[in-house]
Amino acid sequence: MDFRDLGITICDPLNSPRDSDLWLSLIYKAMGLENPELMFYMIAARQFGQTVESSEKYGFRLAKSQYYADEITEAYRRHSTELIKILRELADDVKPEKRALWEA
Repeated sequence: MDFRDLGITICDPLNSPRDSDLWLSLIYKAMGLENPELMFYMIAARQFGQTVESSEKYGFRLAKSQYYADEITEAYRRHSTELIKILRELADDVKPEKRALWEA
């Protein structure tokens, strides 16, 4: 038996009522890419206060927090194509009436 068969549980370290559902959906989509480096930096960025915000260009975007590390920026730059893909998928999944909650 491989431990990966047991599954993984992801919690939101911020537990923010504004974007926890979005962030968890985003992280689960990123898990499907099977890119451990991107996953590591996304979770680390969230622990430093990163949020998910509405974006006209991509549907959603990841906003920087005040405690944002240069390593996270560089990792996102290296994986920008994958990151943009999952942000667009997330935007496609969110119903218009729920989307209004994050555009306010």
